[in-house]
Amino acid sequence: MSAPRSTWRPTPWLAGGLVIVLAAGALPLVPLALSAARDVPALAAEVASRRAVVLLLHTILLAGLVALLSGVIGTGLGVLIGKTDLPLRIPLAGVLTFPLFLPPYVLALGWFSVLGSDGLLAAALGPRAAFRFFFGLGGAVLVLTTAYTPIAAHLVRIALRSIDPTLEEAARLSFRWPRVVWRIDLPLVGPAVGLAILLAFILVVGELGVPAYVRYPVFSTEVFTQFAAFLNIRAAVAMSFPLALLVLAGLGVERYLLRQRVRFLSTARAINPATIPLRRWRAAAGALAWVYAGITVILPLVGLVVRAGGGATYAAASSGPCGWRPRRRPRW
Repeated sequence: MSAPRSTWRPTPWLAGGLVIVLAAGALPLVPLALSAARDVPALAAEVASRRAVVLLLHTILLAGLVALLSGVIGTGLGVLIGKTDLPLRIPLAGVLTFPLFLPPYVLALGWFSVLGSDGLLAAALGPRAAFRFFFGLGGAVLVLTTAYTPIAAHLVRIALRSIDPTLEEAARLSFRWPRVVWRIDLPLVGPAVGLAILLAFILVVGELGVPAYVRYPVFSTEVFTQFAAFLNIRAAVAMSFPLALLVLAGLGVERYLLRQRVRFLSTARAINPATIPLRRWRAAAGALAWVYAGITVILPLVGLVVRAGGGATYAAASSGPCGWRPRRRPRW
């Protein structure tokens, strides 16, 4: 008779991990909170100031626009890549995923090398072709949407694999594929879309580099400015409270509205789902998807390479510190 196998209990490990996270993340904040709490009326005045209200509106507007745009675009790309016979789907998924491996600030530099006053567009069409909207809300939405759209695309692609094929086969007896996708697939992957929108919203709320680069004031830039530039701990802590409330609100939505519905990660099937034949629209859909990938991913990366001086600069940099000299002073 074999000895009974020991049962792994994750609770002690989770508790230990929680203690480590709290020690590393919460303890350094305690002195700041105690310092700011010495003058509670002034702290409350900072939180209720007109500046805080404006920053709150800016933060919610930026996070909401990026979350909605990345959710809509990512859902379309996820359906095309995960459900149709789109040509070159795997390379396309790889290209679209690449922004996830780059800090959003690097993407902002890439977009500036394209849309800036001396970028690729200005060099090709003249100085007046430069998009002045880049510095402000438009540039922040453009860069962050490019950065976080792959999250929605991959979550939708995984969620599509969790759908029972028999549901689609039954619906196909009466309806064409467009209506099956609209009435069956999209409602079933709705929780995945909601999770992607929520993740994008939370990530944008905490983003510092891109809003600071395009000069769009949000809570994260204000906290950094007050703490690093003016050493105003009270103002920095005061501006952190609304930021923390936004993040906690997002976590509450995940806990009470999405957690029980997001089960597609555990039910994704190993078999290939039914594929939607695009037929005469296959070439057009493939061209449109690759145009989007070329504009939002490849073009900014090419702009970075050109701005850095081309391949010769990278070759010189790889040869060692003595072999590299900047060709010109960057305007970043």
